[in-house]
Order: sequence, then structure tokens, then C-alpha cells
Amino acid sequence: MGRRPQGYVYQRRSDGRWVAEITIKGQRHYEYAATEDDAYALLAELRRLALSPAATPPRDQTLTVAAFAEQWLASASLSPSTEEHYREMLRRHVLPKIGATPLDQVKPQDIAQVIAAGKAKGPRIAEKAYVVSHRLFQVATEWGIIGDNPAARLSRPKVEAAPRIVWTREEVAAFTDAMLADPGQWGDLFVVVLYTGLRTSEALGLDWGDIRLAHRSLTVQRGLIELQGRRFVTRETKSRASRRSVSLPDQAIQALLHRGGFSGPVFRYEDGRPPSRSALRSALVWASKRAGVPYIGMHGLRHQHCTMLAWAGVPIKVAQERMGHSSPLITLSIYMHVLPEDHLLASELLDRLFEAG
Repeated sequence: MGRRPQGYVYQRRSDGRWVAEITIKGQRHYEYAATEDDAYALLAELRRLALSPAATPPRDQTLTVAAFAEQWLASASLSPSTEEHYREMLRRHVLPKIGATPLDQVKPQDIAQVIAAGKAKGPRIAEKAYVVSHRLFQVATEWGIIGDNPAARLSRPKVEAAPRIVWTREEVAAFTDAMLADPGQWGDLFVVVLYTGLRTSEALGLDWGDIRLAHRSLTVQRGLIELQGRRFVTRETKSRASRRSVSLPDQAIQALLHRGGFSGPVFRYEDGRPPSRSALRSALVWASKRAGVPYIGMHGLRHQHCTMLAWAGVPIKVAQERMGHSSPLITLSIYMHVLPEDHLLASELLDRLFEAG
């Protein structure tokens, strides 16, 4: 006698719907419900159908790429922003090409078509479409649904990184002076990010209870993440690297004192709303013009901070912990930027090393 099908019920984080899922003869079948009770009722019906010899399966037993993608994302432990990114890439660039194809019939040439379509929209789209496809089929392989990953037989599309703009010391000073003299709506936020290296989500997640001005430090405990439709979700910091204490230089303290309030979230509009990505971008574009410096973006301020740490001679391990990186290699390879004057300094130091006498 075969094993009695059990199944289980869970709630999707993406939209809050409840899912009743059961495996029958190696194939997963699932139904959706608005409430947990309804999902359990559906699961009971799925079990009854599975045990009935005359009953037909509740769904086509051919598991398509689109159906598996939904199963994967509904059960995966992903951050809200990562899940949203995966869903968007799948919806726009992957599933239109191979969504209706049975999962076990996808060939490397099918993935190649997805990549080719992405290249027509830009090299970055092609790379992201490949990454999401590779992950999806890798999970299907790990779950034992398919024998191997068809995307693994293709090379990841290469994307030439655009040169990142890095401010000179004079430009950092000009921007800082302009923001501290007249912060406007978000100039104090820009200065805090520039002098602490916080991620934008970490800065927006700050509460005054996280800041100890008397001790010149703040603690990163959470991030406020913007999803599509200007929806925001709070995510508690889980990794050891991201959960950290950051010391505050004078410039950051001045910016925080300007913000005032000292209770509740730090960076909000007067009505309590957090600023959106587009609002911060517009404000930073204007602030950069006012200070007479190139626009480098919110993430560019974080990059700039790590470069400033290098200028100050901060040890790489300290810089890594301050930035919240999981590895010093990330700090070195991504965030440490070299300016022309740094090469001149290297020559000067060598000259001093070999000076006679």
C-alpha cells in the first residue's frame, strides 16, 4: 500500500494568500485560498481526490516553468526586495519566453533565447535574466524535480561596469559645507550616509533610540525597504555583519542635531512618511548642483565613505565592519576607489623611502 499523501499549508509573503500544497506521484499540486481555514479545507479535498482511484488530478501533472517559479518563490526565504526583484525579472523577461514550457523539457538553447531577448534591452537585463533563470533551475535540481540545471551549461553574460564617479577631497568638503549650511529637505540624511557609510535602507530604518549622541555612535538594527508602488517594509537586521555599531564623526552629529525630534524614526516627512527612492534622487541631484559637485547617487555616497576611510588610513578590517560587509574582499574590490592624486602620493612615498641620508 502506498504512502498516504499529506501535503501542507503555508502563507505567501508576497500577497498574503494561503496555499494548500500536496505531492501526488512525485508531482506537486497546489490551490490558493484567502484564509488559513479555507486552505486547510482545500488541502482536505486534495487529499480526498488523491486517494480516489477514479478521480483526476486537481491540476495538470505537467509542471511548467511558470508553475514551479510560483512554488519556489512562495516557499523561498528571500528578503522582500529580492523576492520582488525575482518576480519582476521572471514576469518581464523569463516567463514570456519559457513560462509555458514543462520544467523538465527546458534546454540550454531555451535559456539562450531568454538571454538573447534580454540583450536586446541591454546587457544588464541579459545578466539579470540569466542569474534568475540559473537560480530557478538550480532550485529545481536541488528539489530533485529535474536532473540538471540547463542554465549551468551557459556562460553568464558579461557586463562592463561603468566607471564610478568619485569625489575629490575638495568636492567632499564642498558638498558637506553646503549641506550643513542649508540641508533643505534631506541634506542631513545625505551627510549622515556620507560620513557613516550606511545603506539607504539602514539610514531610513534608523530610530532615535538607535542613536547615542553622547557616545558619538549609532546602532544598525533594521532597514526600511521600498517595494513597488512606494510600499515600504521593515526588515530586522539578521546577519552578524549588518548588525553593527557605527561611530559618528562631527559632520554626522551636526546633521543629526539639525534633524531634531529625538523620538521615533529619524528621517521622515512631517506627516511621518519616509522618502521614496525617486524623491531622494531628485533631492540629491539638486543638492549636488547646489554644491557644485557631480551627482553620484545615494549608493555613491556609501562608496564615497569607504574611499574616505581609505584616505584616512583606516585598516581594511575596520572598514569592512563599519560598512557591514560580510568579507573584506568586498570592501577592497568594490568600494575602494583610487584617484589620480593617490597615485601621486604613492610616488612621493617611494621617493621619500629612497631619499639619500
